[in-house]
Order: sequence, then structure tokens, then C-alpha cells
Amino acid sequence: MSSPDNNQITAQLNSLEEFHRITPYMNRRKVMVLLVAAFGFLLFVGLRFWVGISPEDGIICKMIPGLSWYETERVLGNEHIPLTGWEWPTYTYFAESMFEFTIGLDTIIDMLAAGAVSAMLAVLLGLASLKEATKKRYVLRGVSMAIFFAILVYTFHWCNIDPFGVWQSRSNAWRHLAGKTFNDKELAEIRTDAERAPEYFAEGEANYIVSSKYKDVPAEQNPSAFAKQKEVRQTKSKILAKMTPEQRAEMIDEEYARLIDKKRGGYWPPEMSPKRLWVYLTALLETIAIAIWASILAVACAIPFSMLAARNTLELIAPGDSLGHRSIRWFSVFVVRRFMDSCRGFNELVMALIFVSVIGLGPFAGILALWVHTTGVLGKVFSEAIEAIDPGQVEALVGTGSGCLQTISFAVMPQIMPIVISYSLLRFESNVRSAAILGWVGAGGIGFLLQDKMVGYAHREVCTMMIMIIVAVSMIDFFCGKLRRRFI
Repeated sequence: MSSPDNNQITAQLNSLEEFHRITPYMNRRKVMVLLVAAFGFLLFVGLRFWVGISPEDGIICKMIPGLSWYETERVLGNEHIPLTGWEWPTYTYFAESMFEFTIGLDTIIDMLAAGAVSAMLAVLLGLASLKEATKKRYVLRGVSMAIFFAILVYTFHWCNIDPFGVWQSRSNAWRHLAGKTFNDKELAEIRTDAERAPEYFAEGEANYIVSSKYKDVPAEQNPSAFAKQKEVRQTKSKILAKMTPEQRAEMIDEEYARLIDKKRGGYWPPEMSPKRLWVYLTALLETIAIAIWASILAVACAIPFSMLAARNTLELIAPGDSLGHRSIRWFSVFVVRRFMDSCRGFNELVMALIFVSVIGLGPFAGILALWVHTTGVLGKVFSEAIEAIDPGQVEALVGTGSGCLQTISFAVMPQIMPIVISYSLLRFESNVRSAAILGWVGAGGIGFLLQDKMVGYAHREVCTMMIMIIVAVSMIDFFCGKLRRRFI
């Protein structure tokens, strides 16, 4: 008869054997799947790479049907960069129907490579499990991942994601940020344009003088257009004759500096004029005021909405197991949640466009837009936080005979207050950034100035406003962090 120790050892060995029997292991079928998938992946990726680096006389590329050589150029600022390579053929399906779509052979090859990767991942993830999966499970896992990766690859090509194009545009990006540099020929051309400044100034003054001279004269007594032009030329010559060489040189130098600054472009160095800084600061403070009011109103509305959208608080507000009470709770959750979905369903910019068309230009339209959108966001977050609270505290107060408001005040709110404070401050920071953009559509704040300067190619002033916004957001984040630690 076996001793208790031997029985225990036998049971442990049996359990260990059972564990190894159900634990995933590498067999011949899995090895074959990995090898075939790896070979397919390398084949498809190697083909794409080989076509990408092959010259025009590449033998393998000429063997692929539909592959054609192209020569074009990419415009980057004022530069034209020549581009050559092989262009993959495209195929159109369901032509001349509402379901027509086009897909390239390169996209198909990339999708096949993604399918090979999904097959390898299905095997490797199966080996990382604690329990051996069935053959059907492996197939379903591989097919689902293949579909997912295929969609990613198709959208990659659909959206024209081009990392190489970003790298090729690096010099243009630097020129756009730091400004253009001029060679001697370009500087000479700019100087020639600047030397015409005295003539332009004199002609403008002459036109103003002649126009003012005949402003109150009846039309029938006015000289002819030819006579007026002759008088303008004579006046222009007198103005130029009165100019001293020093005045001409000063005017030319000012125009030369203006043309250099205009043609150079770039965002650096930023505009640091005290007068302009004060204008930008005033607009930035208006932006922050918009965010403050929108956030306060949104929090005040989101908290009661979240109570009506959470199932556990509705059981306190409308208790009972009858059909009427259950219907009221279901209806409240459905209606309030759909209302909050509609509030956050549109971007703040779209909301601002609507309110600007309704109430007119100004910061009030921006406040309303951010208020509606933020209410929908915070209402969803708060309602989900309420449904995740500890029910023990609620049951304890209900058991002592506390009413609905007392239970919500002393059992629900203390549990969700850290989340309320944290997410409210987070949305306030986000609203500051959003309010800076709403001005583009006339909803007040610094965004209006940003849009005006961007359209006027005043990039240095745009840089100044961007720096001010970044500094303001950083300061707000710092003080919000301190406020968050005080309450949490």
C-alpha cells in the first residue's frame, strides 16, 4: 500500500503531465506554417524592395506585367526635385457602378505580406497562451488578424502615407521655418527693385496731389485723362527733384530691408515689438476667459447629466422593481446618453460655425461651442466613473435610511470627486488650445489674429503668438497640477 507521501508525489506528477498535455507546444504543423509565412513575407517584401531600387533597365521589373517606368518631379517650395522609378499597375473593380474602387498591385502585395505576418503572429501568440487552442481557433485568429492588417495596409496606401516624402522635404521644412537664404544674384535683383522705391513714392504722392486738386471741381471742368497723367508726371518730376541723395538712399535702404524680410519668410526670429505683444496678450487673455467660462458651465451641466445617465444612481433616484420604474430608468439612460453623444458628436469648430451664424461674431459663440462639446465629453466620463464606484458605501447609507440626495452627496460624490477634478482640469487645458483655434471662424480670442497673420504670410508674428500659446498652456498645466494635488 502506498504511503501518503507517494500518493502526493503521484498526484503532482499527474497534474504536471496534464499541464504539459494542455499547454501549447511546437509541432510539425506549426513549424511549417511559420516557415511558409516567413518565406512569403520575405518574398513579397523583397519584391517590393527590389522594384523600388531597380533602374530603368531592370530585367525582373520588365517581366512583371503592367509595371511602367515614370519620370516626374516634386515641387518643394521653389525647387523642382526630379523623381524616377517604377509605377505599379492598378486594377478597377465594379466599374461604372456605385461600388467602383481601384487598387494597385503594390497594395495587393503589401496586403499579402501582412497576411503572412498575421499567420506567424497567430502561431506565436498561440504558443504564449496557457492552454492549447484548437485548429479552428488558430485559423480564426489568423484570419481576423489578416483582415485587420489588410485594412491597415489598404488605408496606408489610400491615405498616401509617404515617410520617404517627409524625408525628401526636410530641406524645404527647414527653409520654411528658418527662412530662405539668398545668393548674390538674388540680392542684386532685390536691390534693383528697392532702387525703384523713390519713383514709386513720388508717383503715389503725385497721384494724391492731382486727385486732391480736382476733388471738388465739377466733372465738366476737369481736364482730360491724358492731361491729368501729364500733370502727374510733371508733379512726380518735381518731387524727385526735391529729394536729397540722403533721402533717396534712406528710402532705398528701408525698401531693401522690407523686401529682404518679405522674401526671406520663415518663422524665426519672432516678432517682439512691445505694441504687438500687448495686442497678442490681450487676445490670449480673451482666449483663456473663453476656456474658463466654457469649462465651468460644462462641469455644472455634466455632473447632473451623469447622474441621470448612470444606472446605479438612477436606482437611487427612481427605486423600485416594477415595470414602470425599470422603464423610467432605461428611458433616462438612453435619452441622456444619446444627448451627450450628440453634444460631443461634432467638433468644436463645427459648433462654433453654427453659433457664429446664429448669434454673430464674438467670444460668446466660442463659449457656447466649447460648453456644448465639453458637456458631452465630461458627462460620459463622469457617468462611467459613477457606475464603477464601490456599491458597499451606497448600500451602507441606504441601509441606515438615508434619502436619495444624502446617499449621492455622501456615498457617490466623494468617490468620484478625484475623477471629476482631474478630468475637469484636463478639459480646461484642452479648451484653452481649442479656444485658440475657434477664432479662425470668428468666435473670438487669439485665433482671429492667427488666421489674419497666416493669410497675410506674417509668419514671424504667427511664431510669436504660437510661443505665447505654448507658454500659457505650460503655465496652466503647472498650476492645474498643483490644484489637482491639493484635492486628490
